[in-house]
Amino acid sequence: MSGKIIVPPRRVYIVSSGTAVGHEENAGPLGGKFDVADTEDDRFGMDSYEKSEAQMQKIALEYAIKKAGLCEDDVEVIFAGDLLNQCVSSAYAYAENEIPFLGLFGACSTAAQGLLTAAVFASFAADCAAAVTSSHNCTSERQFRFPLEYGAQRPPTAQWTVTGAGAFIVCAEGGTPSDCGKPAEGGPCSCGCADKAYAEGNADAGGTHADRDTPAEGGTPSGRGKPAGFNVEIAAVLPGISRDYGINDANDMGAAMAPAAADTILRYHSLSGTKPEDYSMIATGDLGLRGSELLRGLCESHGVDISGVHTDCGVRIYDIDGQDKHSGGSGCGCSAVVLAADILPRIRSGELSDVLFVGTGALMNPQALMQGENIVGIAHLVHLKGVK
Repeated sequence: MSGKIIVPPRRVYIVSSGTAVGHEENAGPLGGKFDVADTEDDRFGMDSYEKSEAQMQKIALEYAIKKAGLCEDDVEVIFAGDLLNQCVSSAYAYAENEIPFLGLFGACSTAAQGLLTAAVFASFAADCAAAVTSSHNCTSERQFRFPLEYGAQRPPTAQWTVTGAGAFIVCAEGGTPSDCGKPAEGGPCSCGCADKAYAEGNADAGGTHADRDTPAEGGTPSGRGKPAGFNVEIAAVLPGISRDYGINDANDMGAAMAPAAADTILRYHSLSGTKPEDYSMIATGDLGLRGSELLRGLCESHGVDISGVHTDCGVRIYDIDGQDKHSGGSGCGCSAVVLAADILPRIRSGELSDVLFVGTGALMNPQALMQGENIVGIAHLVHLKGVK
């Protein structure tokens, strides 16, 4: 059995999250749950889509920091990535702050990869870390397929790249971030550092945003927040193993990622001695309709039935028929915003208890695709628990 489950030596929590999405995402089933939605042109006040994606990351992170009752100085490192070459959106997003930055590339698995890395880092080496990721339909389509103006036909297996960014603040139990004017009982930081995205990028132009004075979501381990419900603990993580199953069609990424998802889920059950019914949800992201069907079949072929608890972020983000999204959503931002806006609140409310969040990624680049190479799949697992 390859790999092992990693349990953080200090208890680690997702204390808050932030989201920014485009108009199509806000028009879907989860509309109204996001912190910021650009309801006009998905530019977030910027003059290019690449800059827009960087701006989304900044907005999402600053919402997450504010809702945790923290300041920028409390975050000791940012783990962030996106779909663009050399993770350029993430690099530009944090070029003007003073937080150490480590870039990640896991394609659509980046949200899980970031949470996994932040949890281990926070438990061993720091008190609080951030995990952030994003994707933008206009930037991704231009890089991996065709510019939207080309009007290329999309086959039924194709997925729609989500315009969205999700940020998570991950803190270890007993952490003592520096004092910068935080209130003792959580809530917004009084130093004003969490308002910069709005002022700099005019992010609210043409969009909507949640109440900026929202109190802390989950509370910090050092006791500054007083959550109304459950804290969300990262109880364990299992890094994925790269898998090549011979798929080379960029319009069928679900088929490329499904075997890696099955591999990680089956390994976790075997290593932990658990079964699907021990969890209230197994959430993959993002296999879409095609990949989800393949995943359930692959697991069933090994005698494991996940159909009763499985859901997929790429299926949940859109009204697939009503919004004409073919096989569903994809992109780094897809699982990030679904986790932040929908799954985490349901854990905090007690509706969900144990959740396996399995981020799936198609590890490809344009050059490999043009050379006819196969798409390597990956799936990272983060075990989330609601705890008092």
